[in-house]
Amino acid sequence: MSAFFIKHPAIAAVIAIVTTLLGLVCMFNLPISQYPEITPRTIQLQAMFPGASAQAVADSVGTPLERQISGVQGMDYMTSVSSNNGVYNLSVIFEPGSDTDIDQVLTNMRYGQASSQLPQEVQSTGVTIKQQPGLPLMIYSLTSPDGSYHSVDLANYAQVKLVDELKRVEGVGEVQVYGAGRYAIRIWLDTSKMTHYGVSVNEVRGAISAQNTTNPGGKIGADPVPDGQEQTITVRTQGRLSEPHEFEDIIIRQNGDEILYLKDIAKVELGAEDYSATGRLNGEVSAAIVIFQSPGSNAIATADRVEKLLEAKAPLMPEGITGRVSLDTTTAVRYSIDEIKHTFMEAVILVALVVYVFLQNWRATLIPLIAVPVSLISTFCLFPVLGFSLNTISLLGMVLAIGLVVDDAIVVVEAVQEHIDKGLNPRMASFAAMQEVSGPVIAIALVLAAVFLPSLLLEGITGTLFKQFAVTIAISMLISAFNALTLSPALCALLLKPRNAGRKSLFSPFHRLFNWCYGRVSNGYTRMCGSLARKLAISIPLLLLFWGAVAPVAERVPGGFLPDEDQGFLLACLILKPNTSLQVAYEQDKKFEAALQDPAVKNLTTVVGLNILNSVQTPGACIAYIELKDWSERPETSAELAGKLQGKLAQAGLDGMAMVLEPPAIPGVGTANGVTMVLEDLEGQGVAYLHEQVQRFQEAASRRPEIALCIDMMMADMPQKYVNLDKEKCKFHKVDIDVANGILASYNGSSFINYFNAFGQQWQVYIQAQGEDRASLEKMDGFFVTNADGARVPLSALVNIREIEDTEFVMHHNIYNAAKLNVMPRPGHSTQQVMDALKEVFRQTMDPTKVGFDYQDMSFQENKVRNSIGLGAIFTMSAVFAFLILVALYEKWSLPLAVFLTVPIAVLGAYAGLFWQGMELTLYAQIGLVMLVGLAAKNAILIVEFANLEMQRGKGLMEATLAAARLRLRPILMTSLAFVLGCIPLMLSSGSGALARNAIGTVVVIGMGVATLVGAFLIPCSYVFIMKLFRIKFSLNDLKEDPDEVGARKYLAAHTKD
Repeated sequence: MSAFFIKHPAIAAVIAIVTTLLGLVCMFNLPISQYPEITPRTIQLQAMFPGASAQAVADSVGTPLERQISGVQGMDYMTSVSSNNGVYNLSVIFEPGSDTDIDQVLTNMRYGQASSQLPQEVQSTGVTIKQQPGLPLMIYSLTSPDGSYHSVDLANYAQVKLVDELKRVEGVGEVQVYGAGRYAIRIWLDTSKMTHYGVSVNEVRGAISAQNTTNPGGKIGADPVPDGQEQTITVRTQGRLSEPHEFEDIIIRQNGDEILYLKDIAKVELGAEDYSATGRLNGEVSAAIVIFQSPGSNAIATADRVEKLLEAKAPLMPEGITGRVSLDTTTAVRYSIDEIKHTFMEAVILVALVVYVFLQNWRATLIPLIAVPVSLISTFCLFPVLGFSLNTISLLGMVLAIGLVVDDAIVVVEAVQEHIDKGLNPRMASFAAMQEVSGPVIAIALVLAAVFLPSLLLEGITGTLFKQFAVTIAISMLISAFNALTLSPALCALLLKPRNAGRKSLFSPFHRLFNWCYGRVSNGYTRMCGSLARKLAISIPLLLLFWGAVAPVAERVPGGFLPDEDQGFLLACLILKPNTSLQVAYEQDKKFEAALQDPAVKNLTTVVGLNILNSVQTPGACIAYIELKDWSERPETSAELAGKLQGKLAQAGLDGMAMVLEPPAIPGVGTANGVTMVLEDLEGQGVAYLHEQVQRFQEAASRRPEIALCIDMMMADMPQKYVNLDKEKCKFHKVDIDVANGILASYNGSSFINYFNAFGQQWQVYIQAQGEDRASLEKMDGFFVTNADGARVPLSALVNIREIEDTEFVMHHNIYNAAKLNVMPRPGHSTQQVMDALKEVFRQTMDPTKVGFDYQDMSFQENKVRNSIGLGAIFTMSAVFAFLILVALYEKWSLPLAVFLTVPIAVLGAYAGLFWQGMELTLYAQIGLVMLVGLAAKNAILIVEFANLEMQRGKGLMEATLAAARLRLRPILMTSLAFVLGCIPLMLSSGSGALARNAIGTVVVIGMGVATLVGAFLIPCSYVFIMKLFRIKFSLNDLKEDPDEVGARKYLAAHTKD
């Protein structure tokens, strides 16, 4: 094949240009994101049971829904939270890579089968089923600098003017507003006036329902009518009310001329659906518009479109309202991609320098450099077909591929230059060289591609990460090999020229010094190889020593999953003492914000009334999104800054527990880093029993050296009032229990009535007792119930009240009552070590027949990966695949062993590098280890292939081995140095995404460096050892054509003539 392209260089050039242009077109149309589509799909069900306790919500809403939805196709697990404000949230987590639309349809179908079992109040307010977003793409905050608008106004300005338009932006999946509830007509009942007028809650509900309704009026004169009708007139009637004053005029009761209006017994205002949260931005009251990205969209393009829309809307905002982006998570994506671009350019420059230093000819240097853009850009042609995006994983693969794609071209150029130096003209030298190097080029490409084939068997997050990385490198390597067989020899024949030994240049002294040094190195290397190859009794035990050292060194490297990257923002949470009111929490939030101020903080967005650790709306909690300044503007990493802010929070005098957390390694998988686990009550023994087990487990876990913090999020000891309607008292006073329950729920909780229309949208109407009438339990004396005789009975006469301790919320995990624990590793320990410690604690403290153990969020995915095909299996299969490729090329089963005997040297170097740097064996490090199998085999292939060729030409084993070692030392050093130097920028990089680049850079740089410096001396030894052990021989006849093939060809020629 190469001979054809040497004869027709224009065809080789056209193929390269066409594939490069197609790659460019595909590249500019690919979506850009931080990671591939690895976030598990989540479908969320939300319901509202106004006034119900957490346990009531869990029993009447959660249980029927979860039992029906459990086991829906593709589900990994499901978890729900029922809170004391009547809100129910169920999250159904599906396998990564599933079709979200199908997941939602399947979940919706299961819900339909359970909907009839839900309370009527829940069915009235409706159940929302939607795709649940993860961490936000962007937060846009509205503030009122002059104080003319409060949080409800700001939040609903966003709802009316911005939310719908933002949802229509391409790439936006969900938009939520934090800081205040949606507009609602709030009817605050004055219980004393209701008592005075003898008005019951049911009367109020009935009047509002009857007078705030849509009443169609029909048409006058619509057919069929008598002949002669000339007009048809639409009749309009009073429909839904829209203004507070219209609700005030609702007639409750009329007795002759005396009319009792709603305004006589209640205050009516345009308020919020709920008052459980409020927002702040940098100390000012705000409403936060949280924008989430839709799956598969381009994160950066979506953020740009959103920002463009918001910039256009800013001048249209009323005076007194301003908006600004208070968090942009794509900043980390942009920075990470920019860093990879810089690393890419640095790698190209270093590779070019290596090639020029060795070849000392700009023409020879140009040919391998041309291979870089052709091979890499052409790889993008297959990205749309494979469903890949431009992300940090695929781009990281591209950076690593730089040093690989030049290898093939270097081998070709070096071989051609070698023949030119022997006196052949460039064209003839190209023909001769390709006969020698075509085999090694194909072998190296196939082996490097083959080592990644087993990764295609992986599933979940690991499989997706491995596939994007592996396929990117494999495709670029195969394209590089094709270019080395087509374009590179054609360019060699056109560009290379014989060296002019007498010609002087600016770099001539350096060239002479380098050549002298290289000559000394080459001679010393050949002598050392000869000495080791002749003394197998020394070299083979030395090789076995390297094999034996791998396991002990590997055990010193802690296992991990994904590193906690500096993503440019932090999270913080404040959990106050039980039963803290929103007003007290608001004042505590001011201290919380003050402690989080730092020169490295750009924006601080807080929401009072939301607990990030369990996603529960509760007055006694705060959450903060801390946007950090650019990496170039702050000396600390996000992890260092988190520790600094944690220290400031400890001294802030807060009346509760405050923590600073890093976001999860993969946005959308959980809310924070660390380990998230759950304990399940398998036998349904109740909250008290589960709380007792959690306390015992937490106490034991906190003593483990791997664990820094174990936080119980159950909140089961919250002081509460248990109000029980006494049936006998109700019967004695002739009171309907349902009516009494309705009054209790309506007064103390918000009772939904119906809807009203305003601002082009539909909003809800609620009744509730005014604030002063429900400020304490004693106020219940003012609640009256009308009995069957028309007499008014105080509600306090019908109930029994006692103090209890109960949970703030009820959590279910896979149907069971569960408690969630957030566990933080101690510095120097990995999440994998923490998970092992937690399992040991569970084994020592719990009865597995009564209490279950499971993980959530990122920990669930990590545990799932650990229970699937492990690194050892993938590593073994990679070696087997590469071995089989070489068996097919060499047509010998034993000879490939000479290639793989030195591979453990590279693996040992990689583990030693991780241990030296104090790194974990994360997924990125594992990818690098798999890659090392092919890289380490590459050097051996060059020597083994040429040693075989020399033996086929008639040389003895030792002579052929040393000739191959001496001849192939230059390309080995060139390719290894090009790859190692090309990856050093990864090893030393900083900023967003640096931990991933550092991990894989450390593995391949140190692993390949050790493989070159040490393994290169032992490759000839392993070759001689295998050749002698299996008595493999070559002869001149191996170069000749098969006599049977020649005979068959002659027979066919003669038969054709006949």
